[in-house]
Amino acid sequence: LPPGETEEEAKKRGFDTHGYNARLADTMPLNRYVSDMRHPMCRRMGYPRNLPRASVVICFHNEALSSLLRSVHSILNRSPAELLEEIILVDDASHRETHPDTFEPLDEYVKHLPKLKS
Repeated sequence: LPPGETEEEAKKRGFDTHGYNARLADTMPLNRYVSDMRHPMCRRMGYPRNLPRASVVICFHNEALSSLLRSVHSILNRSPAELLEEIILVDDASHRETHPDTFEPLDEYVKHLPKLKS
């Protein structure tokens, strides 16, 4: 929390800025279990082994850093490595004044992750 800000003020700021409780989202782990939500028939399907590699493009604007990184980690953790070519992050003109984390902190973090380009 910023100095002098209460938990309730941080929660309100998150709702005002992102439309959800960004303060709570910041406390959730980046690597987390996500249950398989596919229909049971889809889970039983067989897939060809020679599928093409895919690139995942995430466009974002003024996104909370924790939510963006959780999405990246979910893709890395749940995608077969042999099918994931890369993850491309595209910042669609985020505001440096209100979302400074989407600049240098994000660039520094993704340097240490495989298959990421920003």
